[in-house]
Amino acid sequence: MRHSEETHWRKIEAKKKQRNTQETIIFVKWRNQQICRSCWRKNWAQTTLDAKTASHYNLQVKGCENVDLTGFKAFDFSEGVPYFSVTKNGLTFSKAVTLKLGCPSYVRLLINSETKQVVLQVCSENTPRSVSFYKEKGNDIFSVRWNSRDLIATFERLLGTTFENHGFRVEGALVDEQMMLFDLNFAKPLV
Repeated sequence: MRHSEETHWRKIEAKKKQRNTQETIIFVKWRNQQICRSCWRKNWAQTTLDAKTASHYNLQVKGCENVDLTGFKAFDFSEGVPYFSVTKNGLTFSKAVTLKLGCPSYVRLLINSETKQVVLQVCSENTPRSVSFYKEKGNDIFSVRWNSRDLIATFERLLGTTFENHGFRVEGALVDEQMMLFDLNFAKPLV
C-alpha cells in the first residue's frame, strides 16, 4: 500500500532574525532533506537547507545541531569523469585525472600486462622512472598529453589492435589521493 506524501513530511520550525522582526520559516523533512515548504511547492525541492546553510542565516533548525560533518568533503562538479584516451597521436589524460590527483608535477605509469590494468601514481621527481606530468599553464588547461611512440605501441599491444581507424577511451577510478587505476578491459572505442 502506497503511503501519502504527507507521511514523509516532518515539520521543523526555524527562526530567522531580519530587520528587527522575527519571521518563522517552516521547513519540512522529506526523504532526508530539509526543504523550505514554499520552495517545495514552487520548484519541487530545488532549494535545500543543511546545517551549514542554517548557521549562515542564523537559523536554529531542530534536529540539526547534532550533525557532525567531520570527514565530509564538498563534491566538485567541475572535475568530471577521469579518463584517458589513446590514439595514433598519443595518450591524453583528461582534466579530471589531473585535478583528482592534485595536479602532480611527477607521476609513474605502472602497467600490468597480465590483467591489462594501468595505474597512474603520484611521486616525486627523484622516484625511479618518474615522468613529468602537469605543468601549470596560464590558460587553465589541465589535460596532459604524452606523444611517445613506444608508449603508443605498448597500448596497441595491450589492446590487441592498431589505432589507425580509431582510438580508445579508458575511464579511471581514484584508488586514493595519490593513485588512479585504469582497466583496459573496459576500453571503449572512440568513434
